[in-house]
Amino acid sequence: MGSAYPAKIVYVLGCDEESFPRSQKVFSLEETIKYKETPSLSDQSRYVFLDLLLHARSSLIFSYPRISSQDQKSQGPCRMIEELFCYLDARFFFLDKDQKPSEVFKRNHPSLSFAKEYFQPNSRCKSFSSSSFLLAKSYYLENKKSLTPFFPSWQEKIDKEKKSSHQISIEISKIQDFAKNPVRFYFKEKLGIFFEFSMKQDKEFFLSPIMQKKIAKRALGTSLEEVVSTAKKLGEMPLGNFGKIAEKDLLEEAKKWKEALLGFGLSEQDFFSIEFTDGVRIEEKKSDRIIVPPLIIEVEEIGSVAIYGHLPYASSKGMLWFGKKKKEEYSILWPSFLIFLCVAEKFGWEKECLFLQEGKRLSICPEDSHKALAKYLKLYLRSLEEPCPIHPKFSIALLEADEEAWKKKMSPSSYDTGFSDPYEQWIEKRDLPPCPIHVQKEWKEEWEEAFSLFLQDAGEEHADI
Repeated sequence: MGSAYPAKIVYVLGCDEESFPRSQKVFSLEETIKYKETPSLSDQSRYVFLDLLLHARSSLIFSYPRISSQDQKSQGPCRMIEELFCYLDARFFFLDKDQKPSEVFKRNHPSLSFAKEYFQPNSRCKSFSSSSFLLAKSYYLENKKSLTPFFPSWQEKIDKEKKSSHQISIEISKIQDFAKNPVRFYFKEKLGIFFEFSMKQDKEFFLSPIMQKKIAKRALGTSLEEVVSTAKKLGEMPLGNFGKIAEKDLLEEAKKWKEALLGFGLSEQDFFSIEFTDGVRIEEKKSDRIIVPPLIIEVEEIGSVAIYGHLPYASSKGMLWFGKKKKEEYSILWPSFLIFLCVAEKFGWEKECLFLQEGKRLSICPEDSHKALAKYLKLYLRSLEEPCPIHPKFSIALLEADEEAWKKKMSPSSYDTGFSDPYEQWIEKRDLPPCPIHVQKEWKEEWEEAFSLFLQDAGEEHADI
């Protein structure tokens, strides 16, 4: 136990209610041992407090943080300071100030070193730091520019669409990423920002739906046992009995898909991938893929656009799609299906989208697939320059709903997609939610052009298999 020495000014740090008086941890093995001759830490702290009161000759200052560093909650002074104030308030009063001693002696210091309270004439807390004074002048007196909104289209019209003399090349995977989530696409492709998704479930005990579908896709055209064995080696499968449950679910999923293929009149060997490869002039057919030249599309006010990359799960009966046949999926599948249609016209394939998850069909036959794809690419290129705030779950509502229904659909509560998207969380912390009216005003016309042919033909659907 330490001791204090008489001094003109005594300054004591860390006098918050959590830190002082000190508490003693008692372990189970020590509960039977009694140390009568040794004072407890609490008693020692009270003795030190009394010692400090008696040794201060001119001033005694107790300091404590008003905000806890652990949970960021407000906290008060220790019990001994509160007891001292209770004693003083009961026996003394400042008539000239009409205040109690606790009100006169207690001072709240702002947490920021450049807070304006430190530099005001009548302030009780003064700061004589020149650097803090300059910071305060910069923060309070200088004209500050507000942050540029992340979605700027309703503040000022951005017109960056310039006709290029050079051909633009776009990879199919980029178009598909945009269709799945325009905001996430803008972060990655334009800003080069990649956030990490935090999965709530542990992969040792749970096989996520995304991973389940990914593994089940590999089983098309090969044995499920081989695919599961590879997934175990890669650490993608849960462990122990959880892995057995996941294998059972995968078996049921693969079985359902194979039954749907038979309903479409297809076998596992009938589907292939389309490879749009630069430098290829003549189509080349192989067992599991067709190699073709890049798809050239003329986009109005933009110029020539070359599409290259990999389009999997195509067949002569139509394009396979692993999602469900619902409106929210249509905006995601539309660009992939348009690319398929451009090739299907040349090879004479059936122009259908085959939903493998449910065994259903969707027949969409625009008069000019190249023209329809050009309109979608125009929307894609604009979204590469400025962020598009329309989530796929809202896209059909934007085209079909009136103004009031759209405002309700675009409400902040509707953004709950079932998991925490770090890109949406970043925007929510920085900006207010986008205004539905401005979003509709700025984007509806272009979305209608991109999906007009789709909306015209989507009504002609085949019956369930």
